[in-house]
Amino acid sequence: MPEINHEGQLVEKICWCFEVDDRFILGGVTYKFTKEEVGLITGLPFYGKALDLQSKKVSDIRLLEKHFPDKHLHRKDVRTKFIQLYPSNEEEDKQDFVRILIILMCVTFLLPNKGYACPNNLVRYLEDLDATWKFSWASVVHQMIIEDLRLFAERIRRRDAREGVSLGYIGGYTAALMVWFYEHTQLRNPSAYGKVPRFFRWGRTNDKSPLVRCSEQFHLLRADQEQGKEDNEEEKQLKEVIQKEEEGKEIKEEEVEGKEEKMQNGEEEENEPDQVVVDS
Repeated sequence: MPEINHEGQLVEKICWCFEVDDRFILGGVTYKFTKEEVGLITGLPFYGKALDLQSKKVSDIRLLEKHFPDKHLHRKDVRTKFIQLYPSNEEEDKQDFVRILIILMCVTFLLPNKGYACPNNLVRYLEDLDATWKFSWASVVHQMIIEDLRLFAERIRRRDAREGVSLGYIGGYTAALMVWFYEHTQLRNPSAYGKVPRFFRWGRTNDKSPLVRCSEQFHLLRADQEQGKEDNEEEKQLKEVIQKEEEGKEIKEEEVEGKEEKMQNGEEEENEPDQVVVDS
């Protein structure tokens, strides 16, 4: 794995551009963050069977019963168990070592929540190691990021409304979101070209300027976006003014026509000859 600077502030700024319909707007341009791109960035399959990690049923799962009897997959406990199994020569322990390695990757960077834990139901999909890659792992990584982004976007709106809400934590593999941002904005040059998965193209470099430039250019993207919103608002206000003026003109024209009609009726009354009554 390449070293990559996890720029927390940049991730937060990217999240500011997330809209409720699961798209990003950067510099007035709309971008989608998809499971396919997560697959290309991480090397995880984005096709295959879906994983259901929301199920609360965790009984009768051999791996949990044997290695995690308290039914919790916290990073500290997973790491401890991983180290314990390393010297074992038993065949089952060797296979469990691989399973726990996958869990360790999930609780560390692929699927962690704010407490560095991941859903217990994950272990159901690890019992048959040969079938592990038949599942769409990129989809579940993508889903976790999107769900947290939706919550984050809502917290931003509430904070902007002066409700005193903390922005909190973005769970999941946010480094994939950073790589996605680099690739779409081209504000930073890759440290290596042509490597796959694409995550390996964005390792840490000695040149800090690309990261600084990324942060600086982000403000320009946001400025363009805000200017676009202001322009749209000004255009909307201008249309409202024009519409009101047109409505005002129509009202005035109706008033003028009404006055002219009254004047014409009055003139006709004045021009009518007096009737002469002749006594017989």
